[in-house]
Amino acid sequence: MPRARRGFKARRRRNRVLKHAKGFYGARSRQFSIAVENVHRAWVYAFAHRKAKNVIFVAYGLLASTQQQEASVLATVV
Repeated sequence: MPRARRGFKARRRRNRVLKHAKGFYGARSRQFSIAVENVHRAWVYAFAHRKAKNVIFVAYGLLASTQQQEASVLATVV
């Protein structure tokens, strides 16, 4: 019985990871095991920074609305 090599499924998984690692420096974009670590780390940072971006926008939005309210109050007083 011939040796069973991982074929289509494994190749598709490897190529998907390497596609996400495109643009990384050196072996990070060419060797699968190193690319997996870096892609997963990049996904973690991307998730965290998406959440942080929303926090910043909310803070700026609240700041802008507070300034608008203060300006309208001053306009009515003057």
